[in-house]
Amino acid sequence: MVREAVWRRDGKHLWRGIHDLAMVRSGLRFDIRAPAQANDQIRAGLTVISAHVGHDFPTYVTPRVLVTLTQLDARGRAIRSTLQQGVIARDVSLDLQRERFDTRIPPGGTFAMQYRARRSPQARWLRYTVTVDPDYFYARLDRSWLRDPQFEAGRGALRAALRHAENASYDLLNFKLPLQSPPSSAARR
Repeated sequence: MVREAVWRRDGKHLWRGIHDLAMVRSGLRFDIRAPAQANDQIRAGLTVISAHVGHDFPTYVTPRVLVTLTQLDARGRAIRSTLQQGVIARDVSLDLQRERFDTRIPPGGTFAMQYRARRSPQARWLRYTVTVDPDYFYARLDRSWLRDPQFEAGRGALRAALRHAENASYDLLNFKLPLQSPPSSAARR
């Protein structure tokens, strides 16, 4: 997101960016394809559109955005075997020397997640989620340092930083749509 300077009454300004849900949401739009069913297959989709972002989204290597579709049972619990996920990010090695992949969305571009899966017998809903993990790279880096037995000084501060990074994620989009009622056993005979 383009960082937006927000002036406060005390004369200071804040730079709003990837950590600010409202700011991120204002730059994106979503195109949701409702679940369609044929036999025991479900097809659906979710497209993230960079409608008002003047640069790649997300901007740099620190954040990661997960686009997830999964079937839910009657109680709203995720059926793990049905989960499908896409990643919007620029993923680099911890030493910043290798780019592993870059799926960021250019200005005006899209990221399309197509969901195709067998319907679980317990499934009643399909959940669509877009989760922003603004400090993903920092958490990866902190974990690698904490695994290093040579790293001693500042371990407490590093653990606190890791907890902060792990708790910074938020859902940009999270809703569910009902699936068609499964055919009754009498209708299947």
